[in-house]
Amino acid sequence: MTTDNKGKTAINRVVTETHKARSARLKSIYQRKKDELGLTQETLRKLTGFKSQGAVSQYMNGKVSLNTDAIIRFARALQCKPEDIEPDIDLYYDEAEKMAAYEKLRFPYADQELMLPVIGTVSGELPKQQKVTTAGITYQSVAIELDAPTEAWPESRGYAIVDPTEIILASDKIAIMFRMRSGYHLFDLVSLDDDHLTVRSGSSQIELIKNQLSFLGKVLKFQ
Repeated sequence: MTTDNKGKTAINRVVTETHKARSARLKSIYQRKKDELGLTQETLRKLTGFKSQGAVSQYMNGKVSLNTDAIIRFARALQCKPEDIEPDIDLYYDEAEKMAAYEKLRFPYADQELMLPVIGTVSGELPKQQKVTTAGITYQSVAIELDAPTEAWPESRGYAIVDPTEIILASDKIAIMFRMRSGYHLFDLVSLDDDHLTVRSGSSQIELIKNQLSFLGKVLKFQ
């Protein structure tokens, strides 16, 4: 920190080689993902919450050092991990700060729309489209096309938005896929333990063994 001639504290903007390497990784991620996510530096500015597009440009071109707050903002907007920008991020966070940062990373801004991959269908056929756009979900979410009746909701059509990392509780709606099969199944969960889960299909209950499944995720919503 330094003090200017008006007595105000100015930010030290010394950019080290470490900071330049962060900026280079950030710029590479942006170049790789901008078409996929439909980004320009101005839309990236809006997603990160910085006041000017010039700030985004300065961070990306190594003119200003990326601190941990900026790393988290860019990671959220670019739908990547903070470690993708700074592999040694553990050196800059204590455990509490890391948990808070990852929680921020997990959930987008409330009105932010994300483009999700469509990972498959109920029927096992190829999905009609590869991506869907939605809001109000987690960055880990994926979509399953409901192109055929499902066990729990035979009238459902459209897409199930599913998070395979979300904690699942009894009475949640879940999506599963059995090993060596190509179609997804959707059920109401009755109970879950380390090795087994019980699901409801119509008026019946079915017990499944976890190691027979290749996919298990919580349904967040339908669209």
